[in-house]
Amino acid sequence: MADAKDRFNRQRQATNVNVGTASAFKDASDLSSEEMDFFREHQPDLNFSVLQFATGEVYALRKDNRRYVGWQQFLKESLPADPIYVETIPGTPIVKSLLAPLPRRVDYISADEKTGSLEVVLLQCPTICYLNPNIGAEKFDRFRELLEYSAQSRKEVLVTTRPVTQEILDVRAFTGTSTLEEEPPDREEDEDDDDEDIVIAEGGRVQAGQQPQGAVAMRALAAGVAPISMARAITEFENLASQPQIPFAYVNDCCTARAHEMCRIMKANGLRPRKVWNYGHGWRLNNPRATLRVETNSVPAGFVTWSYHVAPIVRVKRDDGSTKEMVFDPSLFKGPVTIDEWVTTQEDQTSVQHRHGARYIWFNFLNGEQLTDTHFARTREMFRHHREQLNEANN
Repeated sequence: MADAKDRFNRQRQATNVNVGTASAFKDASDLSSEEMDFFREHQPDLNFSVLQFATGEVYALRKDNRRYVGWQQFLKESLPADPIYVETIPGTPIVKSLLAPLPRRVDYISADEKTGSLEVVLLQCPTICYLNPNIGAEKFDRFRELLEYSAQSRKEVLVTTRPVTQEILDVRAFTGTSTLEEEPPDREEDEDDDDEDIVIAEGGRVQAGQQPQGAVAMRALAAGVAPISMARAITEFENLASQPQIPFAYVNDCCTARAHEMCRIMKANGLRPRKVWNYGHGWRLNNPRATLRVETNSVPAGFVTWSYHVAPIVRVKRDDGSTKEMVFDPSLFKGPVTIDEWVTTQEDQTSVQHRHGARYIWFNFLNGEQLTDTHFARTREMFRHHREQLNEANN
């Protein structure tokens, strides 16, 4: 009893920001009398649920908050070791924001002399993030030290960003195991890496789970998988766009995870996708800049800027008889488009494009770095993070 009271008293005086892992999530009606006493001065009723961290802290999630349904889903999807960022109304245990910190490697840091902020390029994040000096000198210096450590050591740190603005809210040491798998930069890509389970059936249709049979199939593999029809391309696009786990509306980030998951689904449906990467000319600068620009209604500003973008491509025989590699990108379009159309929408006339295999979740043509996510653990992490970012931004 005394231990519990001490814990609650410590929490009353604690900061309104914390990062931890969940040990319990229960309804207010299931609280003990002692726990209820802790919440009673802040809660006029029982219309809330309680999140408990493994370290003992407890937080109230109001059911009349517009974010509550999203919070429920977020906590349901969280594994025991998944970190959770909590921000409460100051002086209370009532949750204001729940976010998902991500293990991130810092690739570049540069100081903005005018504002005093730090501009930060994170691996697999096409938007430039920033650390605001207004968070206070102690936090700013502590976070900057961790970010610089990551940039120098190439090791990940745990980073929380604010939805839409990409302001860095929190940086912590990361003690877990990275979910990314690195491959040698000089590894030659084999375009048939994923073909061992593919068979070319009549009419060029691809089926999974069998070995190629006969001379027709072998010739098709040698020449590259036969293009699909435009009708099928549209059907496949609509199937991808309807996938609830993929946060297409979170356009600030997530393109690497979206492309990876879409390729997984397309391969399961018998297609042989690859990926096309579009690097803005700012990517090639010493300090990368976000020089791609896309107009979108998904953010309040009406546009987003990226340093790069990536999406799946498949060869399609169009209605006019021509064969083109078509891009499948429901975050930007309502159907398959040509690579030229996809690039034009990103408004950087000197961007460069590289095609690469579907197996790579990350590819940097400048240094040859290529990373895989064979078990889709990083993809799951990013989706969990970005779906909750959408919940925070839209509610």
